[in-house]
Amino acid sequence: MKNNTIFYVFLLASLSVLASCSSGQRLSKSKDENNNPNSLSTGLSELKQHEFDEYYFDGEREKVAGNYEKALQYYEQAAKTDNNSASAYYEIANADVQLNKIEDAEKASEKAVGIDKDANKWYMLQLSDIYRFEKKWDKAADLYQRLIGIEPGNMEYYLRLAAIYEAAGNTAEAIKEYDKIEKTFGVVGEVALEKVKLYTAEGKYDKAVDILNTLIEKNPGEPSYYQLLAETWLKAGKEAKALEVYNTLLAKNPNDGETQLALAEFYYKKGDHAAAFDMLKKAFGNPKLSIDNKVSILYNDYLMQPNKDEEDKTETYTLAKIMVATHPSEAKAHAIYGDVFYLDKNYDSARVQYRKSLETKKDIFAVWQQLLVCEGELKDYKALADESDKALELFPSQPFVYFMDGVSNLQLKNYKKAADVLESGVDQVADNNSLEIDFYNNLAEAYYRLNDYTKSDMYFEKVLDKDPDNALALNNYAYYLSVRNEKLDKAEAMSKKSLEKEPTNASYLDTYGYILYKEGKYEEAAKYISQSLEADKQSADVNEHYGDVEYKLGNVEKALEYWKYAKQYGDDSPALDRKIANQKIVE
Repeated sequence: MKNNTIFYVFLLASLSVLASCSSGQRLSKSKDENNNPNSLSTGLSELKQHEFDEYYFDGEREKVAGNYEKALQYYEQAAKTDNNSASAYYEIANADVQLNKIEDAEKASEKAVGIDKDANKWYMLQLSDIYRFEKKWDKAADLYQRLIGIEPGNMEYYLRLAAIYEAAGNTAEAIKEYDKIEKTFGVVGEVALEKVKLYTAEGKYDKAVDILNTLIEKNPGEPSYYQLLAETWLKAGKEAKALEVYNTLLAKNPNDGETQLALAEFYYKKGDHAAAFDMLKKAFGNPKLSIDNKVSILYNDYLMQPNKDEEDKTETYTLAKIMVATHPSEAKAHAIYGDVFYLDKNYDSARVQYRKSLETKKDIFAVWQQLLVCEGELKDYKALADESDKALELFPSQPFVYFMDGVSNLQLKNYKKAADVLESGVDQVADNNSLEIDFYNNLAEAYYRLNDYTKSDMYFEKVLDKDPDNALALNNYAYYLSVRNEKLDKAEAMSKKSLEKEPTNASYLDTYGYILYKEGKYEEAAKYISQSLEADKQSADVNEHYGDVEYKLGNVEKALEYWKYAKQYGDDSPALDRKIANQKIVE
């Protein structure tokens, strides 16, 4: 867990550092230091010393390998061999932390600190980090006070002690420690800013302002101090004072983008939208302001906001256009401009910007993805096929690219290529059931067009194994069976099920009616196909099917009328031409 202060350290990270320093720490020595200066134990017999060393260094080996459970077992054996080895307990605590056994780690670390009479700082640092993790602030503070007594010139100890007080909510003590740091080591910018934060949180704005004015006097060229001073005045409710600071800073640094953004925010909070947007435009036109800042503002404050009105849209376009003009060679500038068009469903303009983005930096998958989606929305299948091929060269393991390439080639009637690409792509799918089903549906379509009905049926069955209620597969599978005049009972059952899912779907109504027609149920077939025709009057297939039904019902003139509609709406098949020429269905 991380404290709010800038000095607090993650427990595991801190202990990892301590562990890495253990080879350099001053370990507990044997009672006979002159005879055995490197001993990690406390004056054992030669036999026991050998036993201790074996356990301890086996633990070290397992620790280095990352096997903390085994390491712990060896360290515990070492501690049993010598119950007065602070080093063994220190390592036990390290292993316990890695295994998230914090209470056990605390006991072992306390044992190490209790045994060591020479105040080994590594043991104390370890224990203080454990106390901080457990939020035992008083105990952690006591240890740092001891450490300061041992090393009064180590500023890090003062900083950590202040951070502990701050985490414990003891602001007064935290400020006292920061004051000690400044008295001992001089004014430190980070410390002064911590004091500003604490005074501001307590509503003691005058003290925070005094500190910031002192920092500005010492560092007149540092804009962040001015910005913080303005923010402090705002929190104190002194808008005029804040504006005065911003204007002073802008006079010193007229091209400072951060100040321009701060002023824009200031005007927005005041409710002066026009002044705020004018300042924001200046910031977006400022080449010195990071493009990442601009991208973040566009996304968070504009693109991701729901219920945008026309004014918001106009502002979004204005800022995006300024950003592209200011950063013409930045790929992300064009990418986000593309997103602006995309969210407005202006797919043609969106793809222009995505293409410009990829001209600058071609290996950003998210931009390729958006570009391919735009081509699909525009039904520009030739461009989709070409750009999918390019994307595959860069991202050969992205199933989405294979899918779009396959779909585009299906639409272009390149059925063999579509099947090959989709077969390759489906192997790349992992843990995405929906995408896998989409691959299978399109593979079924591709193989049907290749007259490979065995494979086509196999892929439809794969879809229905994964999703028995998949309406698209139920409808298409049923229709293709009826066209082949095969398994009409199964086709009728599947078509009926798809129609139950989507009872007003024109395509599904036509399929069900056509199956009934194939089964000789002409009156019933006419009812469903006529409903389909009401929903989709210009469908060549539905008009032809309705003509077929009328012919079987003996209405030849009406059949001829609908066959001609089918011809008018794009059906140029020889079979339809024969029906019209002969005024009958040629079996």
